[in-house]
Amino acid sequence: FKHIIFNNGVHDSVGGQNTRGFDIDLAGIAAASNYRETFVSDNEEHLRKEMERFKNARGPALLEIRVRAGSRKDLGRPKEAMSEIKKRFMDQF
Repeated sequence: FKHIIFNNGVHDSVGGQNTRGFDIDLAGIAAASNYRETFVSDNEEHLRKEMERFKNARGPALLEIRVRAGSRKDLGRPKEAMSEIKKRFMDQF
């Protein structure tokens, strides 16, 4: 059981409002919730090292990757209502 969290510290998809994401110790919460191992990285070099450790970790394990806010200009957004996407997803099961 492994979790990867991409934390950009904002609500990027709805205007970029700041969250408390960088103020919360997600790894600490995971450790207190009996995750065996937790990892946090905020740069590519460190992430490469942590990713290897994360892949080899016995679960449950959590990796928080702190990233910059923003997205590519050509990144598409859903054109359908979220309720339709949810229904289509749920109908598969």
